[in-house]
Amino acid sequence: MGRIAVRQRLCAGQNLLGRVQRLVFRRKPRGERKRKEFLERVVKLAEKLSRLPFLFLFRFILGLVFLYASLGKVLDPQTFAENLLAYRIFSSALVVRYLAVTLPWIEWFCGIFLILGLFVRSVSILASGLLLAFGVAMSSAMIRGLEINCGCFTNAHEVVSSFTLLRDSLFLVMSLVVLFSRVDSFTLQNFIARKKQRSDVLE
Repeated sequence: MGRIAVRQRLCAGQNLLGRVQRLVFRRKPRGERKRKEFLERVVKLAEKLSRLPFLFLFRFILGLVFLYASLGKVLDPQTFAENLLAYRIFSSALVVRYLAVTLPWIEWFCGIFLILGLFVRSVSILASGLLLAFGVAMSSAMIRGLEINCGCFTNAHEVVSSFTLLRDSLFLVMSLVVLFSRVDSFTLQNFIARKKQRSDVLE
C-alpha cells in the first residue's frame, strides 16, 4: 500500500508539473502575438493618420501660428526683450537680448518649413520644444502672480492667463500629433522624394 501511495503521489506531481510547464510555454507565444498585433495596429494607425486631411491642417495651422508670432518680434526685438525680462526668469540682460533676436527667427523658419512641409520631423521637434518652454514660462508667471504681457503674438498686449496657457497646450498637442505621425502626403519633401524615385526608375 505504501509503495502504491508513493507512486500515485509521484504521478500526481509529474502531472501537475507538466500542466504548469504547458501553461508557462503557452503564455509566451500569446504574449509575443499580442505584442506583434499591438505593433501592427500602431503602424496601421500611423498609416491611416498620415492619409487624413486633419494632419495636413494641423501642420499648416501650426506653420501659420509660428509665422504670425514671429513677424512683430522680428521687426521689434526691443519690445520682445522687455516682455522676456518681465517673466523674471533670466537675470542676464545679454541673454535676454540674444533670445529676443534669435527666437523670432527660429519661429519664422519653423513656420515656413511647416507650411511647405520640409524637414517636418525635425521642425516638429523644435516647435514642440518651443511650445513646451513657452508653456512652462507662462505657468511659472501665473504661479508667481505676475500680470505681464505673454509676448505670444507680435507685440500686442495680451496678459498671461489660463486662456493663453490652454491655447499654448492645444498647439503643443497638435505639434506632437504631427511629430509622432507619419509625414502626410501633402508635403514638399514627399513631393521631392516621389519625383526623385520616378527619375531613378526612368534611368
